[in-house]
Amino acid sequence: MRQAYSVYFANGQFFQTCITTADEMASFPLDEGQGFIEGGYPGDKYYFDGEAAVKFPEKPDASSVWDWDAKVWTLSLSDVKATALVTLTNKYTSLEAGKDPETGDSVYVDCTSGDYSIRLDCKKDAAETFESGISLATNQGEETTPIVDFYDNVHTDVPLADAEVMNGQQGVAWRNIYLQKQALRTAINAINVDDYDTEDEAIAALQAIDITFTVNAE
Repeated sequence: MRQAYSVYFANGQFFQTCITTADEMASFPLDEGQGFIEGGYPGDKYYFDGEAAVKFPEKPDASSVWDWDAKVWTLSLSDVKATALVTLTNKYTSLEAGKDPETGDSVYVDCTSGDYSIRLDCKKDAAETFESGISLATNQGEETTPIVDFYDNVHTDVPLADAEVMNGQQGVAWRNIYLQKQALRTAINAINVDDYDTEDEAIAALQAIDITFTVNAE
């Protein structure tokens, strides 16, 4: 009778499931330390503890790594740091697109010059696009440049001098977001085991870093 058999490495990791007969399985080519048991056990959900298939315990943290020798979830500072840096990058990427990574709302900056007060987008290329429009208007001898507000429903012709001021405010707002990213990256990378009594203390200090950005969004 054909049935499922799960093949495992010497460390207990299941790596293959075979649907075959007992006689055929008895001749399955195995390396030293490998073996098999009856039943189909996905390698991402079960491991072999030397006697039977055991389901992995719940992963306590996104940075946890399975220790195949001790058969437990463990944390290392390097893994936690790598996860923190990925989180930082993902959140900054969201901000580059103009979205608050915590809420999904659009990020804005309120710009004012003279009689004009306009809410504008605050994302990576917004200030550059605005600056290009100012340059184009200047090169063509125009005295104003059109500005589209944050809500994309008001188009205002603004004098170039005022536009340049607001463009500068928009650029400063984005620069502040970039500086927040750099400060967080520096704080994450500054955590080292040598500065703490134990690796667990270093990990706790790293996990205490709040990877969030201060922005205006709606």
